[in-house]
Amino acid sequence: MKKIIIMILVFITVSILSLNCVNAQLAESPWPMIHGSAQHGGLSPYNTSHVDGTILWTFESDGPIETSPAIGENGTIYFGDHKNKFYAINPNGTLKWKFNAGEPFPIIDMQGYETEKAILSSPAIASDGTIYFTSFSNYLYALNSDGIEKWRYPVHVYVDVWSSPVIGPDGTIYVGSQQYPPGETTNIQYEGILYAINPDGSLKWKFNSGSSGMPASPAVGHDGTVYAAGGAGQGELSYTFAFNPTNGAIKWKFKTNLWQESSPSVGSDGTIYIGSKKGYVHALNPANGNVIWRYQTNDGVSAIPAIGADGTIYVGSWDATFYALTPEGEEIWHFETPPSLEAISTSAAIGSDGTIYFGAGSGNFYALSPDGTEKWRLKASSFSSSPAIGADGTIYVGGNNHKLYAFGGLDDEKKQNSEEVIIIFKENVTEEQALSLLGNHTINYFFSPELWESKTMKLYLTIDKQNMIMETLSYEEIVNYIGLEIIEEEPEEEEKEPEEGDQTEVETKSDNEDEVKEDDSTPGFEIIVMLIAVLIVLLMKKKKNY
Repeated sequence: MKKIIIMILVFITVSILSLNCVNAQLAESPWPMIHGSAQHGGLSPYNTSHVDGTILWTFESDGPIETSPAIGENGTIYFGDHKNKFYAINPNGTLKWKFNAGEPFPIIDMQGYETEKAILSSPAIASDGTIYFTSFSNYLYALNSDGIEKWRYPVHVYVDVWSSPVIGPDGTIYVGSQQYPPGETTNIQYEGILYAINPDGSLKWKFNSGSSGMPASPAVGHDGTVYAAGGAGQGELSYTFAFNPTNGAIKWKFKTNLWQESSPSVGSDGTIYIGSKKGYVHALNPANGNVIWRYQTNDGVSAIPAIGADGTIYVGSWDATFYALTPEGEEIWHFETPPSLEAISTSAAIGSDGTIYFGAGSGNFYALSPDGTEKWRLKASSFSSSPAIGADGTIYVGGNNHKLYAFGGLDDEKKQNSEEVIIIFKENVTEEQALSLLGNHTINYFFSPELWESKTMKLYLTIDKQNMIMETLSYEEIVNYIGLEIIEEEPEEEEKEPEEGDQTEVETKSDNEDEVKEDDSTPGFEIIVMLIAVLIVLLMKKKKNY
């Protein structure tokens, strides 16, 4: 009888431990951590073909957003900002809760300006709803899904560490740290460390790199191997490591050169892809760390390489160019963006339809087709945050202008209830002026790629009530009140040679051209203000009719 009781107790104990282990694993949500998974491939299982760049909503945070959003199982979006605030946002863009992780830290940025930073770490979400992230408060935080702190573990991070936590198959949390004090070469209290933390907040193991930091986010291979990179200054210089997840023993290490900022990603066959500040993209053998191939860009690569469904590698470089490479390391195509400091440091997200999304330091957010052609772009803010993809295909990304963006598209029902309008702006109206005016009102809009060459803007002019399109402004209303030129698609007509006797028609056309020139002298900014004023009046009138 005693043996039976003991066996039952053992069974119950093992079951409870197993249950706890399962509950601590990575959440089965649309985008539970940076780059979508513990392998950091950046490929979403959700279709984004309907996303046309329409801004569904924006949420304004207290500070610039450098972290990449994570998405929970119920669609809640999580991210942090430079004011040391951590946010949970409902799928409709409203605030769910906000956690204060302390005071932001004053720094001098790369351009010599005084600023503040605090949370660079992107969150990771466990299957029990626990959210993990680090902060300049020098802790790894664990929060419940309601924003209440569970525990914190001391982890020193600073401006040169972007390490975001990753959750292993057994629930272990892996995260890197920076040396303390930062930037010192003597009197160092502790160096850059890779930590393995149990789900209850206790230390499992740690690896002291003997260097100034482990700045990159770790990745976990399909067999549980932990891959992490970093190192500069003292001791070993810039290695990519493969660790045994059980005890932290090094399986192999690969020397890159210079300070390592890119995080590794793991392909379906186990190949590890990682960039370097020398401008290389490396493909490494998972068995021994040997180089399979490497591709040279013209500047540093700090972005995480994304991996398409067909094995294509997508990655941006500080040389302002975005590359598509074959699994063998050959260039398929490249896409150039305007130059800026560390021009492309964000990591691309890929929809199941093959569309590639990424932001750039020049202030553009891009959507590219799998063949490298541009689908659409938004000029809004410089982007350090990498995008995340929701279950409905919505694209979420943070900007350095304190805004979290949600990009989507109008479905067929909404398109039937909306008028597609193209407005011609005057030459002296800047893109920033148009955005600042239109962005303050409930108007869905987006820019087409060729937009500011032709000074046009495409708008969906709608009244939005309880997230449903209820009413629209017609072409006639716009024309009657504003008198702007509205472009509608018309069947193309073959050009005919003017015949004798058509002089009157030619003279009439010349008169119209004079009218257009006279209209061009009208200040463009005033027209935009008039447009917005009338739209607001129309919106108010229609809302009163409900």
